[in-house]
Amino acid sequence: MVKRSHCEPDGGSLKRAKVEGDNQIKDLLQCWEDLNASMGTLKDSAQTLSSPTLAADTAFCDRLVSLSERLLKSTQALASQSRGGDHAKTTTSSDDTIAVSSHVSYTKWTSADIQNDLPPLPEIKDASIENAAFTHSSVVCNKSSGIQSYDRLEWLGDAYLELFSTCFIYQTFPVMSHGASSQLREMLIRNDSLAQWTQAYGLEKKARLPPEFLGLNHSGQAMMEKTRTKIYGDLFEAYVGAIIASDPVHGTDRAATWLKSLWAPKLKREIKAEEKRQRCLVASTASLGTNSTQGPTENCAAVAPNPNRTPKEALAAMLVVKGIKLTYVDLPPPKKKDKNNNLPLFAVAVVLDGWGESGLQLGVGTAKSKSEAGQAAAQRALQNKKLITKYSELKRASLSTST
Repeated sequence: MVKRSHCEPDGGSLKRAKVEGDNQIKDLLQCWEDLNASMGTLKDSAQTLSSPTLAADTAFCDRLVSLSERLLKSTQALASQSRGGDHAKTTTSSDDTIAVSSHVSYTKWTSADIQNDLPPLPEIKDASIENAAFTHSSVVCNKSSGIQSYDRLEWLGDAYLELFSTCFIYQTFPVMSHGASSQLREMLIRNDSLAQWTQAYGLEKKARLPPEFLGLNHSGQAMMEKTRTKIYGDLFEAYVGAIIASDPVHGTDRAATWLKSLWAPKLKREIKAEEKRQRCLVASTASLGTNSTQGPTENCAAVAPNPNRTPKEALAAMLVVKGIKLTYVDLPPPKKKDKNNNLPLFAVAVVLDGWGESGLQLGVGTAKSKSEAGQAAAQRALQNKKLITKYSELKRASLSTST
C-alpha cells in the first residue's frame, strides 16, 4: 500500500474545498448579475435623462464600488485553491485571512494619461497564483493534484476588465451615448486588443501551453491559427485576475491604475476630442455672459459653463427663445465608414429658423448613430463663434426688451 504524503489532501478535504469553491462561484455569478443590472440602469438613465447629474454619478459610482468589494470577497476560495496543495487546508489561520480593498478611484482620462511607453507590468504577489495564471488547462494532467490552470483567474479578470473599462469611460465621456460607450469598451477588452498587450509584455513566453498550440504537429498547426488570439486574450484576463487575487488589499487599485494608463493610448482620439468639446463648450457659453462694451450681463447664470451639458443643450441655451427653432435634419450618409470597425456613418445637419433666418444650416455632424451625429452637428455650430455670437446677441437683446 502506497503511503500518502502528509501534504497531500485527502478525499474529505478535496470535497470540502470543492463545496467552498462552488459557493464562491455562486457568489461571483450573483455579483456578475448585479453588475449587468447596473449597466442596464446606466443604459436606462442615458435614454431618459438629458445629462448626468452629480447625484446620479455619485450613486452609480457607489454601487460599482460596492460590487468591487463583493467581487474581492469572493476571491478568497480562488486564491486558496490556486496555491497548489495548500488550497485544501481544513482550518484557516489568521494569516490566511484576505483583507478587502475599501475603495478604488475611477478618475477620468486626460491627455496626460496618453503615453507612448507601456506602463510597468504589476507584480503578481503570490507564486502559486502566478503559476496558475500561466498554466493552460490542457497541461494539467491530474485535476486532483492541486495544480491549477488559469481558467478561474481568466473568468475573474474578465469581470474586472469590464468593470474597470466601464467606470473609466463613464467618468471621461459624460455625454456619450450608451451605444457609443459600449463600442469604446469593446475596443479595450476584445480578444485582439488583449492579445496585442499579452505579446507586448511577453506574457505568452511564460505560458505553459499544449504542444499543438506551439505547432509541434500537423493537426496543431490549424488549431494554432484559430485559437492563438483567444488564448492570448485569456492569458491577459488571467493575469489581471491574478493581480487582484494575489493582493486583495491593494490588487484592485494596482490593476485599475495600470489598465487606465495602458488603455489611454487606445482611446487617444476620443480623449482629445472630449477635452476639445469641453473647452469649446466652456468658451462658447462663457462668451454669452460677456459683452465687449457692457461687461458681464444678467444672462450669464442661465448659461453658465457646464462640461456635462450636451452640445444640443448648449446650443439651445445660446439661441432659442419662444418663436426660435432648431431642427436636426437627416442628410444622405457619407461614403466613408468608421475607421475603427468599418461600420456605416450617419450625417445630420442642425438648421435655424428665426432671428431673420429660414432654414439656415449651422453645422453638420457625422457619427455611428443619428443621435451622436446630431450632437456632432451642434458641436460644429458651437465652434462657429462668429455665427453664434451674432445670434446670441440677438437673443440677449430680445430678453432685455422683454423685461
